[in-house]
Amino acid sequence: MPSTGELVLIALVSISLLCCRDSESPDENNQEQIVFDSPDWYVYTISADGTHQTKLIDSMAREPSYSSDGRSIAFLLYAPPRVGAGLEVWLTVLDRQTHTTKRVALVKGENETGLVSYSWSRDSRRIAFNRTQGGVLHSDICFVDLETREVTQVTHGGFNFGPLWSPVGNRIFFQRGLDSVAYMWSVNCDGTDCSPVPYVMPYFVQTGDWSRDGSQFVFCSYDSTQRASGLPGDLFRYLPASSSTYKLTSDGYSITPRFNLQATRLVYSSGRFGGLDLFMMNADGTGDTRLTTHGKLYVGSYKWSPDGKRVVYIKGDYSQVGATIHVVSVDGSGDHDLGVAAYLRCDWAP
Repeated sequence: MPSTGELVLIALVSISLLCCRDSESPDENNQEQIVFDSPDWYVYTISADGTHQTKLIDSMAREPSYSSDGRSIAFLLYAPPRVGAGLEVWLTVLDRQTHTTKRVALVKGENETGLVSYSWSRDSRRIAFNRTQGGVLHSDICFVDLETREVTQVTHGGFNFGPLWSPVGNRIFFQRGLDSVAYMWSVNCDGTDCSPVPYVMPYFVQTGDWSRDGSQFVFCSYDSTQRASGLPGDLFRYLPASSSTYKLTSDGYSITPRFNLQATRLVYSSGRFGGLDLFMMNADGTGDTRLTTHGKLYVGSYKWSPDGKRVVYIKGDYSQVGATIHVVSVDGSGDHDLGVAAYLRCDWAP
């Protein structure tokens, strides 16, 4: 069974894996394509049956994800600004039709440290990200317009990370670290009204996901008692129309919920039986089903297939040695190892 410290680390690291996406009109020719990063520092695509593995770029890259419309793939590009210098990290976008790439924003300088996370907007025209500045505990939320490459900073000072676009795209939700606790905040895209999200208090929110229509928000949180006990937390569901919050799990080990496209179901990870496994439930908390039993789900890296019948995930231990891409059916059958090495992130084309 993973230690409490490992589970808490998983919950925090999984924030950097969260990428909000939604598809109005999926491309039928690309729905079986999965993108992932590999231990060799390259980004690949592969078919859901394990065939047609293709390297996307001959440069060091990490954490790929599809745009909401499926036309582009974003990733973090690691490159030295000059010969003999340290690595800079650039948010980079690849056009799937032209196979061209462009660097859209510098997210970490060569001497900076700390996690970087990002999130596509629903219209696929902007990407929100946190940019480290002056140390591991100092980062701000920004977003970049992909057409103009203009970067707008919306927070100023502190430790801000894990951006998540609101369903209509006018606000950005994010985590703000205060006194070793991550609280959820939100801010308008012009930088105004930066404030704590009231409906999750007194919970300490770690990760969350909006439904496409904005009618519900599911999140992972832990209260003060769980925090004192070192438990990662439980899942909650918030309904804005009634300002109501409902608790979905009570095991204290459930993290990183993700809605399917229709927001009728969600997948999440839990360590309630020892190692970390993948679970699925209806959006109202009923029908809780265990999808994997190996206890080796890696840091919450999983995504729904567009048809909502399968989930792609990374299987591996905390050392990341021997991690591989798997696809499992939502009834828990057909857990298929695609036979390729994975590192941190995978995503399914919308």
